[in-house]
Amino acid sequence: DISVSYTHLDVYKRQGLRLGTAALTSRGLGAEQARELGIAIGSVINGSIEDKAVVQYSKQLAKSLSWYY
Repeated sequence: DISVSYTHLDVYKRQGLRLGTAALTSRGLGAEQARELGIAIGSVINGSIEDKAVVQYSKQLAKSLSWYY
């Protein structure tokens, strides 16, 4: 799992972003796709990507993994 937190609160009061990699890999996400997903998430966080590009990337990734979304 990947966790990003900027506070020192107890485990029940964490803030930030947590990605469960087991859920992603069990659905077929490979290392390269995980790297690209991380870049995409970073781009969304820092505002360097347009909304349309996020939607397009998300749909393309989901389709390549045969997810039901």
